Amino acid sequence: MAKRKNWLKDNIFNLIFLILILGVIGYVIYTNQTGQSIFGGLFTIQLEQDDITNLDKTPSGSCSFTIPSSACVGDSITSTLSDGKNGFCRIGFKYNGGEWQFYKDVNTDSNGNAVLTDSPGISGSYLFGAYCIDENGKLCRTNDKTIQINDCGETTPTCTDSDGGKYEDVPGHVTIGDDSIYDVCTSDNLGVIEYYCKDNLLAGETISCLPGSCTTTRSGGMCSETSAGGWEEGDIVYENSGESGISGGTLTIKYIDLEDYGFTAGGSCHPAVQLHTYWDYQDAQACMGMVAQQGVKWNFYDSSRPNPRWTRTDLTPPSNLVETIYPVSWDGTNPWHLDVGMIYQIPGCNIQYHWEIKIFIAECD
Repeated sequence: MAKRKNWLKDNIFNLIFLILILGVIGYVIYTNQTGQSIFGGLFTIQLEQDDITNLDKTPSGSCSFTIPSSACVGDSITSTLSDGKNGFCRIGFKYNGGEWQFYKDVNTDSNGNAVLTDSPGISGSYLFGAYCIDENGKLCRTNDKTIQINDCGETTPTCTDSDGGKYEDVPGHVTIGDDSIYDVCTSDNLGVIEYYCKDNLLAGETISCLPGSCTTTRSGGMCSETSAGGWEEGDIVYENSGESGISGGTLTIKYIDLEDYGFTAGGSCHPAVQLHTYWDYQDAQACMGMVAQQGVKWNFYDSSRPNPRWTRTDLTPPSNLVETIYPVSWDGTNPWHLDVGMIYQIPGCNIQYHWEIKIFIAECD
C-alpha cells in the first residue's frame, strides 16, 4: 500500500506566497481607504472624537517626535517617532493652525522607533503630534513639533478650486500641482473646513453649519444647512444694554464676538448696528461753570481696526441719541467693541452713561 502524502508539507511554500500576496492586496485597499497621505494631500478618513481628545492631551510619558523645523516643497523629510517597543501610534497634524487631521498610523519596532519619510507638496505651517499605545496598553502623548514648509523660490503651482470659492453648501476640493485637499466636516460636525484659493495659495476657513447638518460626500464635506443661510433680513443677532459711571479717561464698555451668537463671517447676510447712547453729569453742582467745557466721546470699532467705524463727540448734556451704523465689517477674528471716554479731565466732574446696542441683519444677497 502506497504511503499517503502530506499535502500541507508539500504545499507550504505556495501557501506562504499566497498569504503574502493577500497581505499586499489588503494593504493597498487599506491605504486607499484611509488616505495614507502625502503632506497636506488627500485625507479621506475623519478622526474620531477619541482621537481628537488624545491629540489634545498635554504631552506626557516617554514617547517623543522629532522632525526638522523647516524644509522646502519637494524635499525628502525624515522624522522619527519613539515609544515603547512594539507600540501603535496614530499621528495627526494641524495645517496653518487649523483642526487636527489624520496623517498616518505606524507601529514602532522592537527598539521602540518608527522612521518616516515624506515629501511635502504644499507650503505652510504643519504642527505634528501623536499618541501611542505600547505593548502593555499604556497611552503616551508625544511632544508637538512644527515644521515650516517654504516654496524656496520654486515656481508656485496653479491653485484651482472645484467649487469656485468659499461655498460651504457645495462639496469641493482645492488642487495645487499633484495635491488635492478636500473640504472636510469638523470633528464636532458643527461646521465645515472650507478650503479655497487666495492669491494662488491654499487658504482655509471653518464655517458653521446648523447642528448636525455637515455632510461628508465623495466630493468633500459640505453644510446641507448653514448658520448664515438661516438668517433673514431683520433678524436680531445680538442685543444688550447697561449703564455705569466714569470719572476720566476711556473705558471699553463691551466686546462682542459674533461667532458666539451663530453669525459666521463670509456668509450671504450682512449685519448692521443700532446704538442708543445717553449721558449726563452725576452731580451737576460739581461741574458748575464747566458745562461747556466737559464732553464725552463714543467710539464703535468693527473688525476693520485700528480706526473706529463710528465716532461721536457730545459736548452738552444730557445727550440721548440713537444711530444706525451700516455697513460694518466682521472678519470672524477681531471682536467688535464700544468705548466711552471723557474729553477733559476735570476733578470731581463725573458722568453717568447708559448704552443699548442691537445687531441685526440689514440685508441678504
